[in-house]
Amino acid sequence: MARKGTRAPRDATVRTRTDGTKRTEPARATNERVTFQLPVSLIEKARDVVFFSPSLTMASFMEEALVAQLKRAEKKHGNRFRRVRAPLSRPEGR
Repeated sequence: MARKGTRAPRDATVRTRTDGTKRTEPARATNERVTFQLPVSLIEKARDVVFFSPSLTMASFMEEALVAQLKRAEKKHGNRFRRVRAPLSRPEGR
């Protein structure tokens, strides 16, 4: 609970509890964990690149690769894709 006179971080959310007291919730992370499967040979190649590149992490390497691929897809499409707020998984049979 925040003391009177103190301020929550700028990006935090202050919520009022049912008893009237307030609590500060941390802001949502700007990054999100995703999990998917890739061929082992591809992962091993990526690990090799990261191992021999001191300034790279696996996360930064994958982020750069994904950004480059997204730019290529948008260029081929002619513009940005519209935003879809639906789950990525599709029902079986489609």
